[in-house]
Amino acid sequence: MKHLKILACLFISLSASAELPALADKYTTCNDVSCSNYVVNKFNIHPSFFGGHYVYSDMVYASKEYKNEGLLFTPEGPVMMFNQMTGKLLVAGKDFSVHGDHVSFPSSTTVDLAPVGFSKPDKEDKDFNVRVTLEYPFHQMSVSYKKNESMRLLMSGSITDLRKIIKDKKNLKITYFGDSITFGANATGIYSAPNQPPFTDLTSAYLAMIRGGDVQWYNPSVPGWNSANAVSDETGRMLKFDSDVYVIAFGVNDSNDIEPKTFVANIEKLIKDIKTKNNHARIVLMSPTRPNPEWVLPKKEYFEGYRKGLRGLSKKYERTTFIDITDVWNQILKRKNIWAITGNGVNHPGDFGHRVIAEALLTAFLGDDFS
Repeated sequence: MKHLKILACLFISLSASAELPALADKYTTCNDVSCSNYVVNKFNIHPSFFGGHYVYSDMVYASKEYKNEGLLFTPEGPVMMFNQMTGKLLVAGKDFSVHGDHVSFPSSTTVDLAPVGFSKPDKEDKDFNVRVTLEYPFHQMSVSYKKNESMRLLMSGSITDLRKIIKDKKNLKITYFGDSITFGANATGIYSAPNQPPFTDLTSAYLAMIRGGDVQWYNPSVPGWNSANAVSDETGRMLKFDSDVYVIAFGVNDSNDIEPKTFVANIEKLIKDIKTKNNHARIVLMSPTRPNPEWVLPKKEYFEGYRKGLRGLSKKYERTTFIDITDVWNQILKRKNIWAITGNGVNHPGDFGHRVIAEALLTAFLGDDFS
């Protein structure tokens, strides 16, 4: 498992001084079902967290340390659980038990439970205060069930106009610009089964499916970057192509040392840069996910200021929409163990988190039913 620790640390240690990922020469396109319908159906990208009546893949952490794991919602009927890494179906009553909105793993379980203290930092992780590894997904079980609840998704700004462009614009072009999470860490697509793509590709796959392939996307994101890196970039990464929609997602790395006022000013500079190039472009601002509450480096108090500032920018500028992902994470962490949703133990969501972000984007793009 040593190589998993190296991969987990890679995206954390990258900084603005590191060599930047190469820029694509052209937009990514999807003109067949292998990158649209197959992806959407394999990973159940349908209304689930913010609408619908069925959760296709909630996630719980299977551990000897935590006796009861919270579900997002209370199941209405039978629950199906499987190991997301192996695909093995688990047996209710033997491998797991459901009690209201919680799951437990009895002594008869065949699930490989994480040992007590699994999340405690190794010697090399002492600066993080938690264990940094990609092994957490091996102990995250996927849970599907019928439900009568949904999470709230707070949005502001130009929502109706954004949906009209997404549905009606011919030859739609989207730019996704952010840090390592937008780059793709730690969706399993880059290193392990079940090889789920990150939220950018999940969102684009769904759009390709419903638009008959008439969508192109570009992702110049840089692991380790914050909003200050983005505004000082001299390579022209964000504006290399003239897109119809720009999705901007920074904040996790900013929380180490960039106060909300400066963060908002940086994002406003990006908005102005986009509008200088294309005043008719639609801009989508996403507040950041929350890192592990036990990680000592981020300044947790900054996130509320980031949310408030981005919401204000969506009201200040035309054709600008705000999606409050931070509020979504606040809801998730009230109901679930952080170890059920982390990708590396510290700052990256796993497959579950990437699906949640994709559904939030698709809700903003298409409405509650993704139509």
